[in-house]
Amino acid sequence: MQLQDILDYQIAQNTGKDYLISIAIFLIVLAILKIFKSIVFVKLMKASKKTKTDIDDFLVSLTGDIKPIFYFIFALFISIQNLQIPSLYNRIIYTLFLIALVYQVIIVLQKAIDYITEKIIENHSQKDDEETTQAGIENEKEIIKFASRLVKYSLWIFGIVLILSNLNVNVTSLITGLGIGGIAMALAVQNILSDVFSSVSIFVDKPFSVGDFISTKTESGTVKKIGIKTTRIISLTGEELVVPNKDLTESRIHNFKKLEQRRISFNIGVVYETDIDKLKKVREIIKKAIEQVEIAECDRVRFKEFGDSSLNFEAVMYINSKDYSEALEAREQINFQILEAFNKEKIEFAYPTRSIILNKQG
Repeated sequence: MQLQDILDYQIAQNTGKDYLISIAIFLIVLAILKIFKSIVFVKLMKASKKTKTDIDDFLVSLTGDIKPIFYFIFALFISIQNLQIPSLYNRIIYTLFLIALVYQVIIVLQKAIDYITEKIIENHSQKDDEETTQAGIENEKEIIKFASRLVKYSLWIFGIVLILSNLNVNVTSLITGLGIGGIAMALAVQNILSDVFSSVSIFVDKPFSVGDFISTKTESGTVKKIGIKTTRIISLTGEELVVPNKDLTESRIHNFKKLEQRRISFNIGVVYETDIDKLKKVREIIKKAIEQVEIAECDRVRFKEFGDSSLNFEAVMYINSKDYSEALEAREQINFQILEAFNKEKIEFAYPTRSIILNKQG
């Protein structure tokens, strides 16, 4: 049999020439892809390593993640376009190509999401305050990774629907079913979803971090962990409180860790029998006691009012410390110094008294 006879020989509506052309296309496409990966890709990898940024490394690695089976199916799909083959076989190859293409695109997008997630975590960690603990950073990483996983799951759902749609499957009822099912599921787990979205809100807005001492309408304590659904707080009495994130975002939160300066006001009363000269010394005694404490700053001391059973002085000061224990210790030192000075000057503190005046008649 001569070459021309082979080229003209017909099998299943295709000549030998058609089959040879398709085989040639298949081999050429496969060879081009192989050359690209083995030569061009290697050179791009070497070039990207010489740059300071890692974005080019990431883009090159995306190319390297393309699977050999995708090259094979892609070359096969291109080559059969020259042939007349039964619709069933054509449909099978098209379906394989579509599945491989969607799968490969999703894999690439997932890697892109991982890259973006890592960059967000890295940039966020660099911008965090020095006070942010390692536990706080880890909690924030968990929230970011959880959000990225949701996006990845959504990609797979979209990919499956896209494949079915291109295979002429009626996806309208499927999408409707998913929508109704999603609404039903959302209603069933709305409390959980509310807490999850609240955790994202806490991460973005950062009203508090791990290690901060916070107070709400009903609870107060040090934040131990910020989770996806709940936040754990160590109360002043030592027990661990598990508070839903939704409750925290809906409450007014006092964050004492952010406090740079504490304003403290207090009243001191002395007896009415105090001599006027000693009474004038009270202001200086209180002011001096405050100024002798390093982290304390006196704002004002005034003779405020004539009380029912005392002459009242009001003092306002600032404690330049974030630590509540330091503030208490400073207040204690001031109290001791005031008490010592009052005892030295023989100034008496007032306490509730009542005078009874009897008029004798006859």
